[in-house]
Amino acid sequence: MADTYPNYAALAAAQIEGTDYRVRQRQPAGSALLHMAIHAGGIEPGSGECADYCAGADRQFYAFEGIKSSGNSVLHLTSTNFDEPRALAQCQTAAYTISWHGASGSTPQVFMGGTDTVLRDRIRVALDAAGFTVASTTPTELDGNDPASINQKNRRTAGVQIELTLALRQSFFPDSNTGSANRNDPTKRTDTFYRFCNTVRTALAGVDPVPAAGNWLDYTTQTTEIDHKTWTAESNTTVGTGNGGVGGSDGERAHCLAVTATAAGPATTVTRYLVPATAVGTVARLTAAAYTPSEDIPVQAIARWYAANGTTLVSTSTIGATPPARRWTYLQGDAPVVPAGATQARLAVTFTATAAGQTAYLDHLILGSPDTSTGPLPGTPWRRIQLGYPRLGRRRTDISFATGVNIVTTTVVPQSADDYAQVILATGAGEGRARYRAIDAVRNGRLRLEHHLDLPDVRGNDVLERRARAERTWRQRMGTISDITVIDHPAAPYGSWQVGDDVQVTVHDQWVDFTEWMRITGWRTQPDGDQGERFVISLERADSYHYGPA
Repeated sequence: MADTYPNYAALAAAQIEGTDYRVRQRQPAGSALLHMAIHAGGIEPGSGECADYCAGADRQFYAFEGIKSSGNSVLHLTSTNFDEPRALAQCQTAAYTISWHGASGSTPQVFMGGTDTVLRDRIRVALDAAGFTVASTTPTELDGNDPASINQKNRRTAGVQIELTLALRQSFFPDSNTGSANRNDPTKRTDTFYRFCNTVRTALAGVDPVPAAGNWLDYTTQTTEIDHKTWTAESNTTVGTGNGGVGGSDGERAHCLAVTATAAGPATTVTRYLVPATAVGTVARLTAAAYTPSEDIPVQAIARWYAANGTTLVSTSTIGATPPARRWTYLQGDAPVVPAGATQARLAVTFTATAAGQTAYLDHLILGSPDTSTGPLPGTPWRRIQLGYPRLGRRRTDISFATGVNIVTTTVVPQSADDYAQVILATGAGEGRARYRAIDAVRNGRLRLEHHLDLPDVRGNDVLERRARAERTWRQRMGTISDITVIDHPAAPYGSWQVGDDVQVTVHDQWVDFTEWMRITGWRTQPDGDQGERFVISLERADSYHYGPA
């Protein structure tokens, strides 16, 4: 529909908040996943109710609701024009955005859009498996891919847009009545509503896990993250905007910020940050990533600290690197403490072009402040450690890694005779004859090899016997893997695993046949030219871990 007003300021001047429209928000601590409905209430009935339910109490929620008795369509601001200040501010705190909308249509179906393709496709697959009709193509006017769209204005500049046809939204309410009486009564929802929303919630269950009390540690906060609107060009630069992202292929680089040199020499891009007063005296961390046109072109990041007038230079910090074998360069370094008197900073990344027309692709620039005190600094947590007890992750039967399927490089399987033993002598708590003891052994025709397992905190022969048996089983199975290199694949899609998961790994080549449960201890992204992203997953034998009671 055509907008009556060009922006929120014009709408607010003509309409009365609290009488014609209202804004509802929830921002629970620790959540970076935002469900928003900018056409809620009587504007596009049903969209706000879905966003509200899916957000629940532990996810962020925003709704701009039309509350007129009739004629709410006058309150419609298209996604690219929606600039309500509270919505913009809340988007900047979110890393993931699910934007709910209503479309016309007499067929109950869903149109999926947005440039966060991982979350978009995850929701699409879940809805399709649950029996809902998801359109194979989404019209341009509904796809939410415009960089100016509100759903793209989160920290990652990539969001998801869900468009629900009128027929589908009507099925969410008794008698297909989307009037205010049904919308305002949470008990007036159909089974279809709950089945649809719970499917979306389940699809997003692994995204941005909300911290349990006492189980998470935030060790870095940042003052702000890259905002393409703040980019300014200095000499010898052309600045193009993108949607963010990282990767070595042409398609992946297309989502980054492009800086093109107009002549040989330095090409620089600058962004501005505000510095909270409480950050003074803390250490600032400088981070940048760039894909350069040549393997030997150096990249440099400079942070300049300015006083309140924006022109008086307080101090300067610099880090630099020359790309190694790959052209992706990651820079990270500690600047000096945030100087007193600094109220803003400019972070610049420069590459030295050898000819006109060369382009560097900048994936991210962060000016953050690691927490050096007992409490977190103001700002959004940028790195979070889960203090897992009794364990992180779980045993995964839904994903696997195998040679020829998603393992793409030759994997070494070392076998160490030093670790082998078929006799375990276990000792527990106590001293002398009072000490707990257990022996677990087998005869297998091999040379007798013993291993002493010292468990001074174990009080009980039953526990000691179980631990000895597990140790002997582990030491009789030779071979392990330290890491594997995999691609995004349906057998284990990107984002489906986490640190702590036990996964089955099968390596089969001319040298070895190896199948074992392995525990994921870490992973990293490995951009690799035109072959696309790869993921290096660090592993240890799953049976080498023992867990305490929950």
